[in-house]
Amino acid sequence: MAFRSISLRSGRRFLGIIALAIVFYNEFLVYKIQSLTWKSIPCQSGNCTRILLVADPQLIGQTFDTSFYNPIAIYDSDRYLKKTFREVLDHTRPHIIPFLGDLFDEGSVATNDEYSSYLRRFHDIFHTDSSIMNLVMKREDILLLFDVDGTLTPPRSVIDPTIESFLYERIKPKATIGIVGGADLEKMFEQLNGKKILQEFDYVFPENGLVQIKNGQEVGKESLISHLAGARGSSFAEYDRKHGVREKMIQSLREEFADVDLTYSIGGQISFDIFPRGWDKTYCLNFVEKDGNFKEIHFFGDKTEHGGNDYEIFSDSRTIGHKKIYVPGDNDIGGENGEIVTPTKINRFRSTFHTQHTYSWHNLVFFEANRITREIPQPATPPAPPYSSQRRFVLSHMSLLFYNDGFQERVLQYVLPHVIFTGHMHRSLFIRKSLKLTEFTRAHPLNANAERYMVNSFDLREPETFLEIMVPTCSYRMGERNIGFGYAVLDGDDLLYTVLWSVDRFSQLFLYLIYLLVCFIILTMKLIFTCSIVATRKLQRLRITYTKV
Repeated sequence: MAFRSISLRSGRRFLGIIALAIVFYNEFLVYKIQSLTWKSIPCQSGNCTRILLVADPQLIGQTFDTSFYNPIAIYDSDRYLKKTFREVLDHTRPHIIPFLGDLFDEGSVATNDEYSSYLRRFHDIFHTDSSIMNLVMKREDILLLFDVDGTLTPPRSVIDPTIESFLYERIKPKATIGIVGGADLEKMFEQLNGKKILQEFDYVFPENGLVQIKNGQEVGKESLISHLAGARGSSFAEYDRKHGVREKMIQSLREEFADVDLTYSIGGQISFDIFPRGWDKTYCLNFVEKDGNFKEIHFFGDKTEHGGNDYEIFSDSRTIGHKKIYVPGDNDIGGENGEIVTPTKINRFRSTFHTQHTYSWHNLVFFEANRITREIPQPATPPAPPYSSQRRFVLSHMSLLFYNDGFQERVLQYVLPHVIFTGHMHRSLFIRKSLKLTEFTRAHPLNANAERYMVNSFDLREPETFLEIMVPTCSYRMGERNIGFGYAVLDGDDLLYTVLWSVDRFSQLFLYLIYLLVCFIILTMKLIFTCSIVATRKLQRLRITYTKV
């Protein structure tokens, strides 16, 4: 009897150890092992741009699937996306992160409350400022500078508590943190929950850094001439996005006061700023350089395109800029299977993610081409030939080269892109097409089979072809076994590209299923064995009783 008791305890202990080992492997170790298979792409020219491409995360919604296990599915899918994104973020440390549509699975049909909850989950999963968490640097060696309106907070709104706690509790212990904005200090107080920011942030730079506050104490101040648009409201923001009111006004001011050395830039959703040249947000860098000895200064902002009030500091050689670009997909605004696309859906996506039709980064220009809404990007200048120094990228949710139609021709004619990045297909593919667009379109596998971990090199000086790269989905919920993130490095005239394949979550879940099945079999056998022993003993007692009688 004692031997059987010891045997049962040993069996339970063994199953417990196996369970812990499986959980540790599935939820922690396997991600690190998978990251060892990824290729690093060294920069040969010394001036490269790293681009991390995210396609079709499709965060699970709450409308279509009302089953009892939906909360578990949401938790597991979100956690998987967060883990894999953290690993690729640490591996690549990108300058630019385009999201190629289908951010939400039910974005186009969600209520405003549901949309807000999906948005909170999205920002929690795809935090980019957390990439510094694994940097091997002292806190005093790295500075993170954040724009306020449109970056830390929604436009003209207050900071979300989850963003606030993440900054103060997880980022601040690892890095020196600061904020820089075009607004005055009182406006910063309104958006960032009061005067506590003076103690929480190491540096606070209102008015583009003309006011300098360190560790809660004002240490410097200059005067600033600024002009803020008086109209308020998202209706003006949408009107301005369509008609370029602020851009036209700024152009008129430039022409009228060409003899005055002033800088004009668009800021927020409804304002623009005017200040002496050099008094943009880079002004704060002059103070930071004298005050600290930082090895790296990272900047996070939203208006980083040429003419935006984050452009100068974003593209300054002293900072490492970080930019996210969001392209809407059919699950975000409708357009698939007969679902109606409405201005309300489009405006909600664009105002939420502060989207634009063009984005600039040094000699790179990114254009959004939307096959769903048929919106075509309009370059401010004539398309540069493929052999020029300017590099033009088109970002689209749906394929551009796969469909031979008028929309394709107009986009290619207006932009003349060097590379097109798309999602939607959920697989890693590429298309090469001549400028004549006459040949049959065929998509070829990219980074598949024996070339799974290969770094592909594309010469952007080839003037006779268009190149489209289709990025695989990063979500295992799409039913694909091969999922991951696209990673591109622009190095001089070469585009280097690979896929950072993610862990096969289905294999992990299958391992859990096998373990539960084994436990069930063992439990069933134990019950059968126990019942057999009990039945045998009862039979023996009956025989003894019968014999005595």
